[in-house]
Amino acid sequence: MSRLQLLVPRGRVLEESLHLTTNYLSNEEKVMVANSKVESVNAESSKLRKDLFKAMDQATKAKEKVKELSEALKVENMLVT
Repeated sequence: MSRLQLLVPRGRVLEESLHLTTNYLSNEEKVMVANSKVESVNAESSKLRKDLFKAMDQATKAKEKVKELSEALKVENMLVT
């Protein structure tokens, strides 16, 4: 076998190795970007969840206030009539 015949398969192996390494690094970068986006979405979700709980609490307090005012109005109407 000639030296050239020995070098060609080694060159192909090296080329394939470089190709696989490049793909691996590219995929690793994609994973890092995706993880960053997931963290961002989780943070936003957490904030929205807290905002929702606050809004629900405010709605409950508003309903209680309406009920109190309605009762006070009924009492006032009973005193007037």
